[in-house]
Amino acid sequence: MDANTVTALLGGGAAILLGSATSLLFTRDALNVFPTWRVKPYLHSEEVVSSPSPVPLRLVSAVASTNESVKRRIVLAGSKTSLAAFRRNQRRWTLGLSLAAVTLTVLGAAAGTLNPFGAAAMLLIFPLSGLMLPDYLLNQAAKKRQLQLNQELPDAIELLALAVGAGESLYVALGRVADRCTQVTGEELIRLMGEINRGESLAPSLTSWRTRSESEILSHLVDAVVSALERGSPLAEVLREQVADSRAAARNQLLAQGGKKDVWMMVPVVFLILPLTVVFALYPGLVALQLTTIH
Repeated sequence: MDANTVTALLGGGAAILLGSATSLLFTRDALNVFPTWRVKPYLHSEEVVSSPSPVPLRLVSAVASTNESVKRRIVLAGSKTSLAAFRRNQRRWTLGLSLAAVTLTVLGAAAGTLNPFGAAAMLLIFPLSGLMLPDYLLNQAAKKRQLQLNQELPDAIELLALAVGAGESLYVALGRVADRCTQVTGEELIRLMGEINRGESLAPSLTSWRTRSESEILSHLVDAVVSALERGSPLAEVLREQVADSRAAARNQLLAQGGKKDVWMMVPVVFLILPLTVVFALYPGLVALQLTTIH
């Protein structure tokens, strides 16, 4: 066998082993973890010792994400998926792209056009891309939902301030605003009202809402409302102040997002339009010099 065939076979075996190891690792990590919380209340605190993570899990966590990070971003994204489903999706992407890399490598070796360095890079990049792509998509979904929440909160706070200022209690005002809000804010308020209706106190429910979100606007709102409830301050005045602060924070966030878009808008200008302009400007002169040299 020639060098290309040997490289293809070795690379294919390595990709299959990597995909299989990732599959077994995720299966063990996400599906077969013993639920220690069931027996923890019956044990003394000093007897419960958490075992360190295995070395392969730490290596994969360095490339992708830990289970705690994935669970946190699933909550931030408002997704209905579970950790096990996310790991299965990640495993499918890894195995699928590994098989694609192996197939392309074998076809290149059979056609005699295989580049060993390109094949090695492809066999390494494809499985890593399959490992990291679901994690990236989840991260983007979490950021998008938190950004949308920040943009919707000022209007919801203003409605809440109007309802409280009209003489309604905070509980009734929250229910009224939850019935009229849609999208992310409506989902969060409906979940908040569900917790309150199940017997949770208002202040702990608001604190729980702040904990499962990364919205700076929501954090300031919950701190102000909880402080007003504890001190007996006029709640309507506190909410009116929060309306102005939340709109300023949302405007600053939009300006920051716009600044990032300006950078991306420069990419086609720098790498596409500007080179074409230079080519169009220099090409006639180069042709004239070439014709002068020939004559």
